[in-house]
Order: sequence, then structure tokens, then C-alpha cells
Amino acid sequence: MIRRLILLIVLTGLLVGLGSCDWGSNRSPYQRRETQAEYDRRVYNERRAYEERLAREEDRRARKAAISRDRRDNGDIYDMYDTPATWLSLDYACSGELRRAQWLVCDNDQLGLLHRRLALQWEAARRTASPERVNVLIAQQHAFIGERNACEDVGCVANAYYRYLDGSSFPAKPWIKPHPRPYAPKHAVKWVQKRGHGHHGQRIGKDYGQHHDGHPRPSHEARSCVSEIGFAAASQLAGRCDQVTPGLSSQCSVHNSCGGIRAQTDRGCGMRSNKPRFCRNY
Repeated sequence: MIRRLILLIVLTGLLVGLGSCDWGSNRSPYQRRETQAEYDRRVYNERRAYEERLAREEDRRARKAAISRDRRDNGDIYDMYDTPATWLSLDYACSGELRRAQWLVCDNDQLGLLHRRLALQWEAARRTASPERVNVLIAQQHAFIGERNACEDVGCVANAYYRYLDGSSFPAKPWIKPHPRPYAPKHAVKWVQKRGHGHHGQRIGKDYGQHHDGHPRPSHEARSCVSEIGFAAASQLAGRCDQVTPGLSSQCSVHNSCGGIRAQTDRGCGMRSNKPRFCRNY
């Protein structure tokens, strides 16, 4: 029994070893190189055929585009669509059974000019438009004819032409300068005095510079020089003031009024024997 088991194990190992062998390895190196060369040749041929097919398709598209361009330039490409007789003609008829709008176009030179402009516009668009665009132009022309023929006066006919012309729909109107009108409020404005309280509870009346108790208050005109002429110019004035009155720096502060700084500079220039050059301006 043990011998049979050992024999079975040996046979199984042999079968596994035979299955894992590379039977193609017995071919010569020359045969393997031949197979690789055939594969490379097949891939090259397929790639070349693909590139030739792309070149033929590109050439065919280029020839079709050239033919279409020549036919478009010659005006033959749209012969399959409506004949020119159905389009708006430059030579409009002025005899026979005509509607009132058509008679107005014949009698009015300005309307005749608008008619020719619209006819030329549609003719130029038709010669370069795609088939889909041609159908749109045909629909626009039918809509225009119906709208124009429904008119009974010159203004209505002109508006119909202007609506389909490219650019501005209507001629520009002359500009008229409007007259200025005085301001007139809708309701009468009633001035109501606002009553407030001072710092110590005193009520402030009409006199802005005086409390009801008789004590003076700071004047509204005492504004800082910075708020009047800006920080740079105020600093220049304060520097000149400090130069001629070195001991009174508080009088030359930029937070004082510009008039006060100039007055202090004048007093300093008058008291000095060796006056700076800028004192001549004071």
C-alpha cells in the first residue's frame, strides 16, 4: 500500500513538471527572430493602411470643399432652391393689380431706396448662406411682404422696411437740448428747528454761538487746518510758524485754524530781524 502511494505521488509530480515545460523553447533562435519579424511586418502594414485611408479621406474632403467653394462663387450652388423670381427684386413692378403699399413704394423715392437696399441685403445673404439659413431668409421675406402689404401709409411701409434692414432700425433723430426746470418738491418743505441740549444740560436756541445761560460756546468756524487744506499743506504752514515762533508750538499746531496759524506766523515774522524768505509772502 505504501509503495502504491509513493508511486502515485511520483507520477503526479512528473505530470506537473511536464505541464510547466515550455515546448516552444526547442525552436532555434532563427525561428524566433523570424516570428518577431512577421509580427512587426504585420503591424507596420496595418499602420500604413490606416494612414493611407486617413489621407484619402482628407483629400476627398478637400476636393469637395473646393468644388462647393467654386459653385458658391459662381452662384450655382443654390439653384436647387427657390428661383430668383421668388426673391425680392430690385426692379419692383409699378403696373397691373398692385396693393396700396406697392403703389406707395412706386410713388415715393425714399421708399424705393429702402426697397433696393433690402433687396441687395437679402441677395448678398442668400449667395453666402447655408441651406438652413436660406430657409430662414425665405421665411423672413414672406413675413416682410405680408407686413408691408398690410400698410396704408408711407410711415407704416417705411417702418416695415427698417425693421428688416441691418443696422439701425430707424434714422437718427436730431438731439434737442432740454430746458432746465427749477426744482419743485411735491410737498411744501417746512423748516423745523431742532432743539437739543448742551454739555451741561442747557437748552440750545437759535443763537448757535450762545447758550441760554449767556455763556459763550466755541464758534462753528473754528475748524482745523488739516480739514481745510489737507495734512501736507497744513504741516508746511505749521513748520513755518514754528520756525519764526519757536517757543509757541501750541499756537502753530495743525489742529488750529489756518487763519490762526498764518496770524501767528505774521507776528513771528514781524518780531524777527533776520526774516526767512517765506516771510515776504506774509
